[in-house]
Amino acid sequence: MGRWTLLLSCALAPALLVGCATTSRANPFEEGGAAQVIRISVTNRQFNDARVSAIRPGGRTTLGTVGGNQSQSFRIPWSANDRLELRVDLLAGGRYTTRPMTVNPGEEIELFILNPLYRSYVRR
Repeated sequence: MGRWTLLLSCALAPALLVGCATTSRANPFEEGGAAQVIRISVTNRQFNDARVSAIRPGGRTTLGTVGGNQSQSFRIPWSANDRLELRVDLLAGGRYTTRPMTVNPGEEIELFILNPLYRSYVRR
């Protein structure tokens, strides 16, 4: 019986090592497997710097400042199909808020800040 135990141990050892060596990775196709974020790309075609904020039912989050005639991308956590508005405050004065839109996790939104400010728009 000692020989069978040794033979069985030698046969099972590699299988146990392979089982211990595998890592558990999240499946990006499973619900909640991938990071839940949205990406907001801002192109500022104004000469003035602009502070951009994301407004959702839970409150307002300042994304950052985009310099005049510059572009910048932001990523924010986004866990559900929810409403979003983007607010632009020009540091030299003036404010613009987009119309509310429904956004899902993983989406990319593009905001174009134009001169005059009221001509600014959002695209998906």
